[in-house]
Amino acid sequence: MLEVHSEGAADADSASYRRCSPALRTVRGPLGRATATEKIWSSTNKMFMSLRPRSEDRQDDFVEGAYMFHNAASEGQLASGQLCHAETNAASSARAGQLTMPEGAPLLWDFEGPLHCRHVFRVRGGSLQLEVTSSDQPRDSPHCLTSCADNRCRCLLDLVALHDVDHLQLLTTDGRPIGCLCGNFTGALPLILNTNRDVIVSYTVAHFMWAAIGPNFTFQYSFGDTFCPPLLEAPQGRLSPTWPAVTAAHRDGRVFNFVRCAWTLVTPPGTAQKLMITASSENVSAASCDRLNASVTSLGRGPHALDSLLDVFCLGQGHRSVPLRPGANHTVSLTSLGPAAATFRMEWKLENRSLATATLSSAAGAHGWAWPWSLLLLCVGIT
Repeated sequence: MLEVHSEGAADADSASYRRCSPALRTVRGPLGRATATEKIWSSTNKMFMSLRPRSEDRQDDFVEGAYMFHNAASEGQLASGQLCHAETNAASSARAGQLTMPEGAPLLWDFEGPLHCRHVFRVRGGSLQLEVTSSDQPRDSPHCLTSCADNRCRCLLDLVALHDVDHLQLLTTDGRPIGCLCGNFTGALPLILNTNRDVIVSYTVAHFMWAAIGPNFTFQYSFGDTFCPPLLEAPQGRLSPTWPAVTAAHRDGRVFNFVRCAWTLVTPPGTAQKLMITASSENVSAASCDRLNASVTSLGRGPHALDSLLDVFCLGQGHRSVPLRPGANHTVSLTSLGPAAATFRMEWKLENRSLATATLSSAAGAHGWAWPWSLLLLCVGIT
């Protein structure tokens, strides 16, 4: 009899798994298909196995299987009952670590069929740098090609769906694609992603076999401080993000940003503001909204009021002046999807502050009002 105690205890009543002889399980059934896998999970870092022989002496009794140790601190917390679904949380996991895909490969020796693994990185208000590498030799696919442009790598398909080819995909938690690798992807590696968004790494092998495991990937990750500095309520100041340093080992790789920042501009009562935005880049001659853009939104002032999009400004559009609505608060949202070389800065200055009440002015005419202006100049520079 075989007993497994997931808590490390040895008494018979605590066994989480028990099988009595004779019990024979084969890797493949009569038709040659892989049979369902039985897996035993421990709830702690201990597992105790006890093999009790039958009373009669049988030389043909045996036990065969596979095992795996998983370091939750650096490799993420495994999902309950899932072999290769895990989550790494900046609040509870190691600040830096390494993991591989497919995860749990030693326990896949008797698995055959479509394999889907996913790993979730949660930044918790900070930032994430993720480096993707692979030791695979180049392998071409007749149905999928990896194509890398300025802002990300994509999987280009031919006559098939994405789930029908081996691939690795980087996604936001709401399903927005960040990058995709398939076919001969070795020319796109190493790939380095800087982001302040939660990221899902999705790994798919269309037909997994132990004899042909499929592509393997290694991920080096590190959590850091936020890319979006706070907007201080001060008469003047400057905001500039701090990107992770690109080391010598990264210079030969592709470095991408997927960053979103949002700031709220509070308008004091009785004042008006103007937003000045400036963008420039040596590598962009025409407008490029897909690489970097800033949007300005006026927030509704009542419980049922709707927000209103005032303007969207893109990299390569030079200078723009956006009049803001008096008495309304506004948000400035900036999205960066391009290489790490694309940076931005924000400068603001509050000028000519005066009374918050309206005054009658003779220069405005008999029926005219002249409002004192409190001007806020906010400059956004992208280089």
